[in-house]
Amino acid sequence: MKQRLFFVMLLLSLATFAQTGQTYQIGILIDQMNPEMSPLLEQLKSEVVAVVGEDANIQFPQENILINGFDVAKAKQNYDQLINNNTDIILAFGVVNNQIISAKESHKKPTILFGAVNRDLHNLDLTNATSGIENFTYLVESESYEEDFKKFKDLTKL
Repeated sequence: MKQRLFFVMLLLSLATFAQTGQTYQIGILIDQMNPEMSPLLEQLKSEVVAVVGEDANIQFPQENILINGFDVAKAKQNYDQLINNNTDIILAFGVVNNQIISAKESHKKPTILFGAVNRDLHNLDLTNATSGIENFTYLVESESYEEDFKKFKDLTKL
């Protein structure tokens, strides 16, 4: 259910950019690529293209799919690379990318942040429908280490 909602929200967000029949270069930031992630990435690309249809030409250049390997410095470098190249829209996934992008006070290009964020570490106001920051939106699930530890303690009776 969450995955379907995730895709619907993504597709609606991207569809707003696709009303002009232009070509859009999509950049993707990922923490780590693994065998499980690869088919999900391909599915994401296919669904975006299918929903946008003929309204716009959506492209996902391989050179704009960047992996940081859980390295904060590399994540910042990757984000800056997409800001400074021909990327039109940035999609970001993963906790390290979330750390870099959610800390930005302004965004030069439309950026959509996906995944889970730990509210103990980030200051995103997830109660609002929008970020309140120009060119930035997020589709995230809020998690908390503190709540996880409390649940663990309750389950183990420690």
